[in-house]
Parts: sequence; structure tokens; C-alpha cells
Amino acid sequence: MAELMLRQALRGLLDEPAVRAALWQLDDRPGFVAHLCAEARRRGIAVSTAEIASLLQAGKRLPLQVGPAPNLAQFRDWLPATVTWSDQQPLLHWAYAPALPLQASFYAQTVHRVMAHPFNHLGGRSTWLHEIDAADSAAIARPAAFIFHWSRCGSTLLGRMLNAHPGCQLYAEPEQACPGPHEVAA
Repeated sequence: MAELMLRQALRGLLDEPAVRAALWQLDDRPGFVAHLCAEARRRGIAVSTAEIASLLQAGKRLPLQVGPAPNLAQFRDWLPATVTWSDQQPLLHWAYAPALPLQASFYAQTVHRVMAHPFNHLGGRSTWLHEIDAADSAAIARPAAFIFHWSRCGSTLLGRMLNAHPGCQLYAEPEQACPGPHEVAA
């Protein structure tokens, strides 16, 4: 199968919630590849495990989904991973991470761990930042508090205590992921 057609077919398959959930349970590459290949064949997509393994090995992400303003409820199991610039606009890239507690000391550590999963090597979603602003604001969790701190003051302990509460979500020291357009090589 031509690589572009294969990538588009797999993109559609990875967008199915049941397939996504099943693949997330498989963090070893051979098991992930075998399951994805079986799911593809069940849907009439002629693909070999070697073709999928090749896409993973080469680090070729599937075509990104960049479209109209997102339904943010669909992003419940996704974490904002990075921001890049495209067409002079910031583009937010998401990583799939269902029911993942943010327990690492730094948000970047969580993103790094999530991005190591085979699913996020192939799939992903992207949204224009201005479209998130235009989306249903009721679906967006607004920060209730910020913890400003200095070294060795107990902020990590406070953050972990807050994060232990089911109603709290802590983004510990998120690194700047959004370079300005002048910082990105053209």
C-alpha cells in the first residue's frame, strides 16, 4: 500500500475511541504493532506488521488533524504537549494520555513519558490556539490558583497534596513550549 494512503487509513483507525483505548493498553511496540495491524485488517485495510513497524521506526507521525474549532469534550483524554508555529500562528499538539495522573515533579516529565508510548509516535491531534479560544468556554477548565515559589520552600509538597485531591489537576512547572515565530527556523 502506498505510504500516504496507509498513513491516512491508519489515521482514521486511530481516531476510533475503542481502538485508541485498546492500543493504549499496549506499551510494548511488538504488541502495539500486532494489534494495530489486526484492527486494520478487520476493517479491510491491507497492511503488514512490517509496514507499521517501519512507520514507528522512522518516527513518521500520521497526518495531523487540524480543523475547525474543536469540541473540547473530545480532548478529555489528551494532554497539551507542544506548541509550534505554522503559517505565522501557534499550533498546539496534543498527546493521548487517558486517565493519566500528573504525578511527576515537572509537567515536561509527564509529556516525555506519554510521548514515548507507540500511540503518540504515530497519532496525535493538533489545534490552532485561536480556535480553542473560540471554542465553548464552558468546556475549558480555567486555573483556580497558581503557586509561585522559590527553591526549597515546600511548593512540591503543596503541589502533590493538591494533586492528590480528585478535584485538582496540577501542571507542575510547565516549560515554555511556545517559541515565538522569530525563534523558529523557516
